[in-house]
Amino acid sequence: MDRRKALINLGILTGGITLLPACQFSKEKVSFALNNLEVNEYQADLVKEIISVIIPEGELPGAISLHVDDFIWIMVDDMLNKSQQKIFFQGLNSFESEVKHLSGKNFNSLDGNKRSKAIEDLINDTNNTSSEKKKAVTDFILTIKEMTIIGYMKSEFIMTEVMPYSLVPGKYGTCETIDTTKRINING
Repeated sequence: MDRRKALINLGILTGGITLLPACQFSKEKVSFALNNLEVNEYQADLVKEIISVIIPEGELPGAISLHVDDFIWIMVDDMLNKSQQKIFFQGLNSFESEVKHLSGKNFNSLDGNKRSKAIEDLINDTNNTSSEKKKAVTDFILTIKEMTIIGYMKSEFIMTEVMPYSLVPGKYGTCETIDTTKRINING
């Protein structure tokens, strides 16, 4: 046997054995890399539930199908400063108790119409300025609603299939009649 080939194979085998413990073969949820935040599974699931109420599945795929929740976590991690992140997480952690206070049930046990009504009630609650906790929940809902809409409208599916983006200068239509059945691109 060639000594050089045996040493090369031994080196490859040793490297593979040292890297093997770092490999995970479980089917657990793989979290994405965030620079500043630590998100637990309960918080991630709650955000998914909320955005599924904001943009539900229907004729077009909903926010969950287009992975808008990943977009939201990246935006919270990258775009919000520390104080805004603190308010976001205060609202996220207080959301379930505020829904229970208003509706008498947990958010997960409510059906679709009652979920959207609970979110609307939290936004429109006239006493929300009295408590810092209620204000944090209102700010959280408004922030997540805005980010959900932005993430959904800027998703690959919407930008390629529903409203195809045409680059500048695009086609110049001098005089066209508006067809109400045709989808138009509102972005340019």
